Parts: sequence; structure tokens; C-alpha cells
Amino acid sequence: MFQGEIRESQINDLFEKVRNRNYGKYLLRIVIDKARAISNKSIDFEFPITAIVGPNGGGKTTIAGAAAILYKEIAPALFFAKSGKYDSSMLNWKIEYEAIDKNIRTNDTVRRSAKYHNLKWARNTLDVGARVINYTFPK
Repeated sequence: MFQGEIRESQINDLFEKVRNRNYGKYLLRIVIDKARAISNKSIDFEFPITAIVGPNGGGKTTIAGAAAILYKEIAPALFFAKSGKYDSSMLNWKIEYEAIDKNIRTNDTVRRSAKYHNLKWARNTLDVGARVINYTFPK
């Protein structure tokens, strides 16, 4: 039998951390009011894994994109290629978020939203907060 490298005590510590919501940043829930073929859908991101499974064209990328654009470093055009000022098919798209960001609120969740109206995105975003390190491998 294969023995994992993570100890049971570490797993218990992680579960305790989640139970107490003791992490710096975490996306808890998104509510997609309207985006592509998805409407009025709530997705909870449960610990330790949330799996998004479905057929091609079933909305997996829409959910991933909706989650990603909560963060200001992620441009909506990465997931929603038609994000341009001439695209009216995205009229009235709306996504709402509930997240934990201890830099903003230490004891409560934060709520944000993103919507596409007036032919552009209006987003109330969060910072990713992760440092990006560029490393060049020696030759």
C-alpha cells in the first residue's frame, strides 16, 4: 500500500484551519446571475477540492473565468474573448463573489461583483497578493 508523504496530523491541521476559516485569502462562493449559458447558478468552493466536471460546452471554462476575474490581475478577456466594446451578447452579465481576505476584513467575508454593462466590464476586485518570481535557469 502506498503511504503518502503528508501526515494525518497535517491533514487534521488543514481541516481545523478550514473549519475556523483561518486562512488569508479564499474564494468561498460565486453566484453567476448571467454569463454565457449559465444563469442563476451558485458554486461553493468546498475544502479540500471542488471539482468542476461536465461535457464540452457545459460551462466549465465560464465558471473558471468567473472565479478568476474576481482578481484585478486577471483580465476578463483571458476567459471571455468577446470582452470588447462592440459585443452586445454579453449585455447584463453579472457575477457575485463571497471571499475571505484577511487584509480587508479579519473577522468576516468580503463581497464583490463583476458585471458587463454599457459594453464594458465593471469589477469590484481583490488583489491576488501572491508574489510572482521570475527565475532564469543557468545554462
